[in-house]
Amino acid sequence: MTEPDAAQGVPDTALWDTSEQIDIWVPLPHHDVATTLPEDVCTGCDDTEVQSDTSQETDTSQEADTPSAPDVATPGCPTDACLVGSRQCVSNTTSRSCVANANGCGTWRGAETCAGGGRCEANACLVCVDNDGDGRGQGCALGADCNDNDATVYAGATEICDGKDNNCNNTIDEGFNVGQSCAVGVGECRRTGQLVCTANHLSTRCNATAGSPTAEVCNGLDDNCDGTPDSGGVCAGCVEDAYEPNNSSLTGTLLNVGQTLQMKMCPADGIDWFRLGSYSAGQTVFVEILFSQDHGNLDMEMYVGGNYETGSHTSTSNESINRVLVGSGNVAVRVYYKAGTTERLAGVGYTIRR
Repeated sequence: MTEPDAAQGVPDTALWDTSEQIDIWVPLPHHDVATTLPEDVCTGCDDTEVQSDTSQETDTSQEADTPSAPDVATPGCPTDACLVGSRQCVSNTTSRSCVANANGCGTWRGAETCAGGGRCEANACLVCVDNDGDGRGQGCALGADCNDNDATVYAGATEICDGKDNNCNNTIDEGFNVGQSCAVGVGECRRTGQLVCTANHLSTRCNATAGSPTAEVCNGLDDNCDGTPDSGGVCAGCVEDAYEPNNSSLTGTLLNVGQTLQMKMCPADGIDWFRLGSYSAGQTVFVEILFSQDHGNLDMEMYVGGNYETGSHTSTSNESINRVLVGSGNVAVRVYYKAGTTERLAGVGYTIRR
């Protein structure tokens, strides 16, 4: 390009800056374009021609892989899709996990029971620490245990009679009345005690043992423990023994050494005599009677040759005489009601022996 001359009307004072020169190559069809930029525009550039490469195309030959479990919800999935790999508590004993379906979207699996009786909390199954095997303890689905060393003790347990606070309400054996006074047997067999737990821990029993029944006599008591005092007509009257009449020393019943007789003392006469034979002074004579004081008290006296020799007047159910004789002659023994004794209508049965 040439400088303009003055004839073209350019002022003399106009300066042409020859440093700003742009060479433009106008390409013909199907030719590359090369452009030389002014130096102040392309400062730092080299003279390398910039060519456009229209041959580079996007590579679409790589197929998408099957989606893996991402950290966040997969884009394009439904808004209610779960986060793949996460878990969720369904109840306090079960949880479920989120897995990817065929489209890579999160979907919930069925609920699974927490292993070992663990509790599901904060979307995770806890480890159940249960030392006694009752299903309760730290991290357990059934809750904490107030005594993790005894399987019969935990909150909500059924209270049994075993000396323990099974249901953890600070009361032992409630409802069983342990220690309460009780009685067993009737009549003269009745005994008192306290309620204690049974061996199966389901109830209580009275720890007393009933007495043993005796023969019913006319004494206003229930001797045979059938629930009725003086049952069986025992107060209808006294039935004399087979050795009557023996109410005098002359008509007394013969009682030999080694012999035992069962007698009945009736209120009608209140006396029985026994003949022991003839003895001399210095010889020893033994005789005793046995009876029940519940039926009445008896005394016994010994006579030798018609004279008083000795007697037995104790307050027990046994009267005995073991005498070295002072006198000589026929020996007789008299048995009778003790003074002050209420003579019961049914009489007193007793045993006499030598």
